Amino acid sequence: MNTSIETMLSRRSVRSFELNKTIPEEVLNTILKVGQQSPNSANGQQYSVIVVDNQNIKDQLVEITAPSSGNKMTYISKAPIFLLFVIDYNKIEKAIAMEGQEMIASENLESLLVGSVDVGISISAMSAAAESLGLGTVVVGAIRKDTTKIIDLFKLPKYTFPIAGMAIGYPSEKASTQITPRLSMETFAHRNVYKLDNFEKHLADYNQTMKEFYATRGIQDLTWSKFICKYYTKELYTDIAEVYQKQGLGLK
Repeated sequence: MNTSIETMLSRRSVRSFELNKTIPEEVLNTILKVGQQSPNSANGQQYSVIVVDNQNIKDQLVEITAPSSGNKMTYISKAPIFLLFVIDYNKIEKAIAMEGQEMIASENLESLLVGSVDVGISISAMSAAAESLGLGTVVVGAIRKDTTKIIDLFKLPKYTFPIAGMAIGYPSEKASTQITPRLSMETFAHRNVYKLDNFEKHLADYNQTMKEFYATRGIQDLTWSKFICKYYTKELYTDIAEVYQKQGLGLK
């Protein structure tokens, strides 16, 4: 197995970073270049990254992303760098206007799907690159908790939308080295058609695996199915469609 595959298979979220250890500029630039060079739809490059190293802004992000449980993501402020990923049709609109034409595709739901997919590809590539260079990362979806505040904080123009973030830094000694188990491969990879056989058995086995995994973290009697109930039994971030459209983008 080559080192690239080993790095990706050993990937885990890092939420504890070495304090006062900065990321060298050449290392950061290499990671950013990987993100920029990632596959994207039609070479539209409809995403941008904002590199945040300002402590005040990182502190504000901790407050904006704070969950109702009160357990704030303080690692955002402690990481030397936070990356904000933005769906960006602003650049495309300007390029089209330069040709004397009008942007139309951004009025469709496809704009959100394309932008989100391209950002996801970029995040994955940058995370792998960072870890290959000895850093750790954790992806933050909670920047969508209040996209209006994020838009205001970063002065995002029309035709842009904040979609995800990633804290990045050198893992501290306290950082967990555990790799979170996944459901069985049979539930993930389907041959030719979608076919989810014996899912109840796979789920029962996985729930037991995750119960043991959570126990190592001091959490008793928690299974995967119980864990995801707190996310998927309620509506999340209910104003996204409204804010997305206020940014001049469409969901038709």
